[in-house]
Amino acid sequence: MASSAQTAETSHYMFSLEDIKQLIEQSTSEEDTISYVKLLSKLETFGKETIIMRRVSEIKQTIEDTYVHFSPEEHLRLLTEPTYNEIIPKIFIGPFTQAIRVYDVNSEMISTTGSMIDYIIDLSTHPNENEYLTKVPKIKLTVDVDSDVESERTLSNIMDIVTFIRIYTERKFLIQDINGDNEAVVFTAIYLMINNKMSLIESLVFIKEANTLTNLHDKYLAFLVKYEQQIISHRS
Repeated sequence: MASSAQTAETSHYMFSLEDIKQLIEQSTSEEDTISYVKLLSKLETFGKETIIMRRVSEIKQTIEDTYVHFSPEEHLRLLTEPTYNEIIPKIFIGPFTQAIRVYDVNSEMISTTGSMIDYIIDLSTHPNENEYLTKVPKIKLTVDVDSDVESERTLSNIMDIVTFIRIYTERKFLIQDINGDNEAVVFTAIYLMINNKMSLIESLVFIKEANTLTNLHDKYLAFLVKYEQQIISHRS
């Protein structure tokens, strides 16, 4: 009989992992044991992925339920007139086009807030990215979540830059990707979860309210769900 902890852990599966473990113990040959071990590994992987994608669906629905939609006309205007959006006083999200015209952005910011963008966190893979290399200091980061190895490396790199941003409390940062709607959202959500102690859902809803074109791809949302507890553990 599985313990309550084990039951809670395996409640998302179609069957009990404890049953599979018992089969392993009862196997009568090394060959049988190996086959059951492989089966168990596959089942655990499948179960974890199922739980993650279920949570992804729940979060997407929560964002959908709390977000006030624009009219088709307003949405089209936003698509054709991309701009940067302030998430919190020191963090802005914007598409690649805004980073290219960062001098204009700074002029606008200086006239309204007396401040300016100090660094660009560049998450894009735009072929013309070198056009603005000398305008504002830029930190380049590749967000790759297509494998466990790359996901771990991406998370580690993001954590390093989040630490850098937190140290420079008076600086303003423009977080940008191609459209300002995916990689930049991943980075900013992690920052808010650590620095502002928001939950994953709170951070994504908060970003969506400020950055209306946010449309996070499932693979990026799954990445955030998978590493949610690890991210939270970095709070100070």
